[in-house]
Amino acid sequence: KDVDDNISIIEKSLIDVSKSDVGSIVEITQHLRDTIAVIEKNSLSSGISGITSGFSSIDRFTGGWQPQDLIIVGGASSMGKTSFALALSSNAARAGHNSVIFSYEMSTTQLMSRILSCETNIDNRYLIKGTLTADEWSAIHSATGSIEKLPLYIDDCKSTSLRYLLNKIRQYVITKGVKLVMIDYLQLVSNMLKGRSREQEVSVIARSLKNIAKELDITVIALSQLSRGVERNEGCRPMLSNLRESGEIEQAADAVVFVYRPEYYGIDADSEGKSTEARAEIIFAKGRNIGIGSKWLKWTNYLTKFDEIENIY
Repeated sequence: KDVDDNISIIEKSLIDVSKSDVGSIVEITQHLRDTIAVIEKNSLSSGISGITSGFSSIDRFTGGWQPQDLIIVGGASSMGKTSFALALSSNAARAGHNSVIFSYEMSTTQLMSRILSCETNIDNRYLIKGTLTADEWSAIHSATGSIEKLPLYIDDCKSTSLRYLLNKIRQYVITKGVKLVMIDYLQLVSNMLKGRSREQEVSVIARSLKNIAKELDITVIALSQLSRGVERNEGCRPMLSNLRESGEIEQAADAVVFVYRPEYYGIDADSEGKSTEARAEIIFAKGRNIGIGSKWLKWTNYLTKFDEIENIY
């Protein structure tokens, strides 16, 4: 058998061995008791029952990212979807939730540079060039001290295969107690299947990510590209049908979130006549348990950074 297949079997067996109730039949009474216990626990919380996004307006809408959920974050090129997902991961880590980022497109150095830029409010271009003042170097050293304490891991993915990814997710959950997994991005994961179209392959990848979220009781956030058809939409506003090689993606996902900046397309006001300058709309196009809607965040272009808006739309 393939090495990755053997590793997968071993790691899955380790997880099964750790569960004392494997193979047992659970009566509905126990399910009911467990559900009531969760409701009671949530009633004592501050309204966030899952993993915080770090943005209060989004947390009030979602109640936090829930375990066993697959969250798809989509957006056209240059919308800031990677920066948004990076903020979700680092904010979760700051709240004490162990998180891992699987990056297929950007290097570890590039991701860390973005995190430092957001933490210090220093233009990322200056960080890359190294053209920094003494005060900026001081801010970087100060930020480094806090960032290195975060339970945040970055994996630059030595292989693009789906089997490799699933094995690594299990490894991080078993060894590091990871609760939030971020994948940048879905279409760069490969799953070579003879006689299958690329859409069918991506469908298998999406379903596999949903399955592992349930199996390991974790939250998986996966970024997704959009098809060029989004440019034909009114205002280039994204829709579910714009998910590239969509197929199973929107079916497997518990929530589909789009990052949309009207200002990028020359639209200077929203439908209510409010300015879109330095604003990003976070669109919940699908929410299995939360419904649909949208929230607005502040967007700082030179930092590729999202912030809460004081007076929420």
